[in-house]
Amino acid sequence: MEEGPIPRTRIRPTNHKSDEALSPDRTPLRIPRPWSSRASTWCLLILAAAWALGMLAMGLALRSGLLPLEPRAAVWAGTGCGLVGLLAGLSMAAVELRVGRKSDAVEPAKLTVGFSIASVIRLVGTVALVALGSYQMPAAKHVVAGTILAWYVYLTTVEVTVWALQLPRLDQRTISRS
Repeated sequence: MEEGPIPRTRIRPTNHKSDEALSPDRTPLRIPRPWSSRASTWCLLILAAAWALGMLAMGLALRSGLLPLEPRAAVWAGTGCGLVGLLAGLSMAAVELRVGRKSDAVEPAKLTVGFSIASVIRLVGTVALVALGSYQMPAAKHVVAGTILAWYVYLTTVEVTVWALQLPRLDQRTISRS
């Protein structure tokens, strides 16, 4: 049983831009991307949901006596860390909107500035929360710092995970064989 030569398949370059379509006369149409298709919007929504779930879980743990914290200090730390995380996410969204206006495709390499700004906001905000909380809250300093650190790790992990899932979708260079 002898097989013939392998048939050649022509790989056509495809346009993976979500904001471009072809009109009936085959000219590109520019369709603006809605705000909900931006990665930073999804990141903010998921971060807010994770913050709300974390506050609920912390409230239940405080009510049942699993956390040895004063409720006022725990709510203050959770609220402050959530606001710092959302502020950092908003800065990332602002950078993505600015970069997205200048070009059709948002390149992940251009988002490095946004990641840097968000990291600085998160770091400075967390240090400020620890400084304020250790002097203003009636709980022990190590308990307040531990609570803020736990919130920082939790919210940063959620945000990094969401961005790790969203960035490959932003990369226009990916090739689909389907």
